[in-house]
Amino acid sequence: MEGEVRDSGNFDQETANRVVLIDDESVIHEVAKSILSDTCRLKCFKDGETALKYLGNNRADLILLDVKMPGMSGFEVIERLKELPQTVKTPVIFLTGDENGETEVEGFRAGAWDYVRKPFVAQVLKQRVRHTIELSHLQQKLSDEVARQTIRADHLTQEVMLALSQTVDAKDHYTRGHSERVAGYATLLADRMGMTIKEQEDIYAMGLLHDVGKIGVAEEIINKPGKLTDAEFARIKQHTVTGYDILKTITELPELATGARWHHEKYDGSGYPDGKAGEDIPLAARIICVADSYDAMTSNRSYTSLRPQENVRAEFVRCRGSQFDPVIADHMISLIDEDKDYLMNEEGYRKSAAALYIEKLLMEAKRSRQENASFNTPCISEKEDEEEDVKLPEWLWESKALDPEAGIKNCGSEEGYLSVLTDFYSTITDKADEIQGYYDNEDWENYTIKVHALKSSARIVGAEELSGKAAALEAAGDSGDIDTIRRDTGALLESFRDYSGILSRLAQPVAKEELPEASKETVEDAYQAITEFCDAMDYELVNMVLDSLKDYRLEERDRECFDKMRSLLSKLDWEGIKGVIEERRSPEI
Repeated sequence: MEGEVRDSGNFDQETANRVVLIDDESVIHEVAKSILSDTCRLKCFKDGETALKYLGNNRADLILLDVKMPGMSGFEVIERLKELPQTVKTPVIFLTGDENGETEVEGFRAGAWDYVRKPFVAQVLKQRVRHTIELSHLQQKLSDEVARQTIRADHLTQEVMLALSQTVDAKDHYTRGHSERVAGYATLLADRMGMTIKEQEDIYAMGLLHDVGKIGVAEEIINKPGKLTDAEFARIKQHTVTGYDILKTITELPELATGARWHHEKYDGSGYPDGKAGEDIPLAARIICVADSYDAMTSNRSYTSLRPQENVRAEFVRCRGSQFDPVIADHMISLIDEDKDYLMNEEGYRKSAAALYIEKLLMEAKRSRQENASFNTPCISEKEDEEEDVKLPEWLWESKALDPEAGIKNCGSEEGYLSVLTDFYSTITDKADEIQGYYDNEDWENYTIKVHALKSSARIVGAEELSGKAAALEAAGDSGDIDTIRRDTGALLESFRDYSGILSRLAQPVAKEELPEASKETVEDAYQAITEFCDAMDYELVNMVLDSLKDYRLEERDRECFDKMRSLLSKLDWEGIKGVIEERRSPEI
């Protein structure tokens, strides 16, 4: 199934450059896919808010950004991009159909790397994208090299953190592996408490470094076999503050300091260093406190030996609500009960549930990052791409309303042009109604934005006369010439709607007998996926699912539902789409 991310082209999907396109016109999406399909992995959004939400959790190598859009303009979007740590250094190329030089100047002042005019010249767009990404990567490599040379602490990796924790543990002859075990037990507890994978990874890192402050404690105190003096115990307790001071400078992982400072606080407020109590103690520190105490009881120490499992369990029962958070203590007791072979101790840890879970977690986290990096998206079914030599139908070449040669040039190929033209045709009614609505409501700002979009999309498909009419009305909107808008909008919309008839042959369906019948499971999967994607307001994924269903023979009621959803999607009516699904799922009376 083909979605908004194309897997065609002769490049490595795992290492392909990732490009995000933000433009309210689906025609532009289709053109960009056609031109860039063999160059990069492309993800498209119709509005700034949805794109920003995605970019907050996913990395992009380049952002292609339209200037004029309903809601947030391109200038507002780039301002927000510069505020996000994930995108502050991501290069942005502005896209515009304007001939106005002032717009370009304003864009460069806002932080754009380049400008590309619409309609695109295929080779120009390809080269601008490639050169911008190459320059950005070169700058990042230089920055990374500087960072490596300065060896900043805020770039600690898991391997470095593990090595550091082992260095700390090595000071105590009796606690080798202690920090790694605490990290494992704490992470397993976090999983039982329903924390996210990201939160579990953070807990794991905090567990590894919770005792880093012991670097500043003399070995003779740490390894003293007898009772510590008050002064020596005070020095031991100081390791929490020392660890906090070391780790708080790591700005990219500020939570590391939490576990170091407060893992010796007690739920009843009798712990150290700050005497915090109850939920005033950060949750991560409460978890590490339980894990740290468990490992202390199940390891051989200078002052005690490994305790029997039933004694360890009894201690957690006794101290829940006083030393330990009662909820976390209950989870620890459950883990003890499940550990039938008593592997969760210093001697059996490598075969324990905690060690096995950590191994699985780290592997899944790595795989997840790789998948996010390659822009993988859900799909209902998958078919191998079949290479076809797509040719335009003869009637398009004979049409006087279109210039196919210009369309092919703008879209990069005959196949790309046909795809873009089909999308242009399928949205005529909704877009014309949208312009009419803004006109009726005298919303001249959004009217002008939509007429600007029509100007660009019409020019891309080779509808030059229609594009010219739209350009004249865009200029009228920009200058506040309402008389011209009132005089000429009717003619513009009439010409636009005429293309429904001109292009109607694009909608001629494949004979039903040539299509496979969609199973009930496939249809239900589609409804479920669309519902989830509507909750996320993800236009591209909803559109991807709807497009996939064109390859199946559907029951008439389902076909009608999906057609309704396509119309609602063009208006970004997420609740309306979910309403159609709910109505379809309701039993017939």
